[in-house]
Amino acid sequence: MRLRDSDIRGLPVVTETGDSVGKVKGLVVDIDSHQVIQYLVSRSRTLSALLPEELLVHFSQVVSVDEGRMTVRAT
Repeated sequence: MRLRDSDIRGLPVVTETGDSVGKVKGLVVDIDSHQVIQYLVSRSRTLSALLPEELLVHFSQVVSVDEGRMTVRAT
C-alpha cells in the first residue's frame, strides 16, 4: 500500500494500547536516503499538560500506518 502525504496528514496517532497521542501534522525526510525519518505529531488534549505542543515520532517507533490511523509504540 502507498499513501500520499495528504493521506497521512491528519491521521490519528494512537499507542498499541489505544491511547490517543495526537494527529500527524507533517513529515521529516532525509534528503540523502529519500526516506521519511520522523513524523511531526500534534499532541492530544490528554498529553497537553505533559508534553510539548508538537512531538517528533521516529520511524522506528511506528508499528503500523493505514488509511485510518498510525499506531506507535508506547515507550
